[in-house]
Amino acid sequence: MKRTLQRSGLAIALLGIAFAFNTNTASADQRLLLINPGSGSSCHSHTCGIPKLGFYGRITCQGLRVTQVVRGSEAWRIGLEPGDVIVKIDNVRIHDEHDYRFAMRNAGRHIDLLVRDTRGRGLFWVHAHLDGGLYRR
Repeated sequence: MKRTLQRSGLAIALLGIAFAFNTNTASADQRLLLINPGSGSSCHSHTCGIPKLGFYGRITCQGLRVTQVVRGSEAWRIGLEPGDVIVKIDNVRIHDEHDYRFAMRNAGRHIDLLVRDTRGRGLFWVHAHLDGGLYRR
């Protein structure tokens, strides 16, 4: 993660999601979203309470496009692949980072993701366990 953020230029951590902006070529809509991939990172008061899935993604007009999956994470276990688009989390349509944070903060120990498959197999629901993450109490 550190290497990725260093290459990206300016990095800002916000509510458990790290945004990396490439100051040379990226516009605001080309943000790289790091969805809590690692464990053991420091927890700041504004990042605690958001469960971890373990993937990188970009917000698009279609939803949250997965760009990389961390091996061994919950996202890896449920079969998310680069190119998949998360359209909904527990029936919350993902239009922006706020929608993602809202859905994850209101999640229990499990969530359901509506995913548009990268291989053209259509839309399907995936059930994810948030065992390794932080839970809302």
